[in-house]
Amino acid sequence: MEGSRWLKWGYKKTDTLVLVLAIVFLMDSYTLSGKLVQTELYFGLSQANGNIISDSAWNRFVQDEVSTVFTDGFTVIHSAGNWVDKREKKMHAEPSRIITSVVPMTDRISAKIDSLRKKYKTAFQQESVLRVDKIADINF
Repeated sequence: MEGSRWLKWGYKKTDTLVLVLAIVFLMDSYTLSGKLVQTELYFGLSQANGNIISDSAWNRFVQDEVSTVFTDGFTVIHSAGNWVDKREKKMHAEPSRIITSVVPMTDRISAKIDSLRKKYKTAFQQESVLRVDKIADINF
């Protein structure tokens, strides 16, 4: 009976699901806005042509781009990444860098972080730059 009332008003069950998902997405965005957030960015250093991004090219990118986004500071962690090529069904290892920073998250800062990821992908012919955001509970 309840479902028929929704149908009578022109709503479908899928409309309700879409509405619920939209509310959950907006609530999730709201919970990060204005809070201290630890952002981690994972940068692979292997290029499609087999070359490895040089230390000087990486350092230039950090100086010219990363430092303009994370103006209060950040940490660069040298790492070894592993990922699976879905087409080849093969595990690949590559040198990587992780940049982590704690920022008071705003829509503006989030957009700058996403722009930074896009610049790296374009400059170094990368498929992706992983981004992880976590609410930070910090003490000094």
